Amino acid sequence: MKPSSWISVRRAALAPAVLCMLWLLISASGFVDTLFVPGPYSVLKAGVRLFGEGTFWGSLVATLWRMLAGFLLAAAAAIPLGAMLGYMRHAYSYSEFLIDFTRSVPATALYPLFMLSFGIGDKSKIAIVAFACFFVILINSIYGVWNAPKTRVIMARTFRATRFQIFSKIVLFDALPQIFAGLRNALSIALIMAVVAEMFIGTSSGLGFLIMNSKLSYDTPTMYAVIIILGAIGYLSSRTLLLIEKRAIHWSRT
Repeated sequence: MKPSSWISVRRAALAPAVLCMLWLLISASGFVDTLFVPGPYSVLKAGVRLFGEGTFWGSLVATLWRMLAGFLLAAAAAIPLGAMLGYMRHAYSYSEFLIDFTRSVPATALYPLFMLSFGIGDKSKIAIVAFACFFVILINSIYGVWNAPKTRVIMARTFRATRFQIFSKIVLFDALPQIFAGLRNALSIALIMAVVAEMFIGTSSGLGFLIMNSKLSYDTPTMYAVIIILGAIGYLSSRTLLLIEKRAIHWSRT
């Protein structure tokens, strides 16, 4: 590993190390009841125990499935629609009110509607995740097209390129950085909404269910362990998408 890489690793590890030290000091001081803030060791033990249980892995797979299914459905619908609305300004002007009105409705307020429409199974949870992610990706796709540099478009028009050629070979590629920014934000929202849906829409699996179950049984070490695992999932998924972005649009950084 290069020296610069070691420096980056040390810098990245500094904040978690300081946080763990503060956590250890708070739990050891006795100022806070361990029922509410358990010590790092008890949370670590709970996490190790979770990894040895089959129910945890089933819940992990269930949460990842709901998160990714909703995210991919939203991306598949929002990216082409957003790119089209961004390129066809008159089409966006007709739909602007509907988009702004609908995206202003909190996704959590629609839980009853989705439960009535899809039941309390995976369909309703995936649908609420897709709804929450859809408008984030849509808006970023629209603005990505709007903010695409105009120089190459003008040059393509000079060479008499068709509107479809300009859109598919120039505008869409220039919009990709903004689209990926929307995808990263939406991926974080997908995890949040999947967990919240598992906590408040009836289910017997998922990491959100484990959090609620641990809270009801006052098993706070397990609750903290699941929360930390969720943070790790969010971080790893974001970094994975960032790596995909760097490979897919490496030319935008040159």
